[in-house]
Amino acid sequence: MSLPSTFILSDILGPLVEGARNGIITKQFILASAVVWWLDYFETLQKEVDLVWGSQTSLVKILFFLSRYSVPIHLGFNSSFSFMMRIGKQHCAVAFYGSVVSALFNGTVSEALLYYQVYAFSHKNPILGIYLAVQFAIVWSSVLFVQIMYFRGLTFSAYGMGTIVNCVPQETKGQLMGIAFVISVLSVAVLVVITIVIIMRKYRNFKSALLSSFIRDGMLYLYAIAAMGIISAVLTYAGKDTIKWVMGTPKSVAYGVLASRMVLHLRHIAHKQARSGGVAPPFTSITFASPSRRPSIHFDTTQKSDIETFSLAPVPMPQSPIMGITVAVSTTVHVDNMNDPEAPKRYEHHDIRYE
Repeated sequence: MSLPSTFILSDILGPLVEGARNGIITKQFILASAVVWWLDYFETLQKEVDLVWGSQTSLVKILFFLSRYSVPIHLGFNSSFSFMMRIGKQHCAVAFYGSVVSALFNGTVSEALLYYQVYAFSHKNPILGIYLAVQFAIVWSSVLFVQIMYFRGLTFSAYGMGTIVNCVPQETKGQLMGIAFVISVLSVAVLVVITIVIIMRKYRNFKSALLSSFIRDGMLYLYAIAAMGIISAVLTYAGKDTIKWVMGTPKSVAYGVLASRMVLHLRHIAHKQARSGGVAPPFTSITFASPSRRPSIHFDTTQKSDIETFSLAPVPMPQSPIMGITVAVSTTVHVDNMNDPEAPKRYEHHDIRYE
């Protein structure tokens, strides 16, 4: 009789032990995410003060602050849900809802910065702008709808078992949260494809280390956010109930950190370039000049040599603001002999301005 009893005891205790172990792992991920955010915050705080606080109020600046400072709010709700020793059902529900809603808000504003970046890379193409606005509205209204349906299928239990189990949501529509992650991943994947197409069509012929830095870093942020979303979606569907939310907090922290670092990094590049000299006064946007525009010619009469110099600069065009930086690309041509058609040699010149 003892053998069947042993099997029954194992069947009961096995899931409990595994659940407790997975709960500890999830809490460790939450703590690690909090440490990463605070370290990143204090590391980048001086750049934020120098490059953002004194700049003009703009959509990018507002989104930056919302994305950056919604993370500690999310961490606060998540910590209340995960670490409080004694918590009733009502407090359990408030902490869980607050954690999910703050993560949803952070993802929305952080992804809005990514959409805005893609829009600016296209020179504020009106057709693409309309498409991106429609896609953003559809994506996040769909995510919001799915989240509301998920909330309607939730009940809560508070076991009060100290640090092991204290607040447990009982899901009846758990697959809906996975759908929300998948929608977000597909949204970022579309942004990656659109950005690659824009780069190939508009910037392929630019031999510029500066523009390469802008494009490379922007793509890295997109790749990182897409990777975090894929991992979260896979765990939601393939992971057990006690471990499937392990990437929830790291994903939210990554959204906030990467989006804010994208803004700070691009402004820092412009700031360093400005300090090197020869830069126009502060401006309020980042623009990418179109290489296909008809050039205007400006002769440089200050040259003290026999070499004629003139600049091929794009005709003024509507500015495409992003990240509070302006990048104007022009071509300088030095001519040894104006009568020799083989003489001109082209060089790129960059005029960098920042807020």
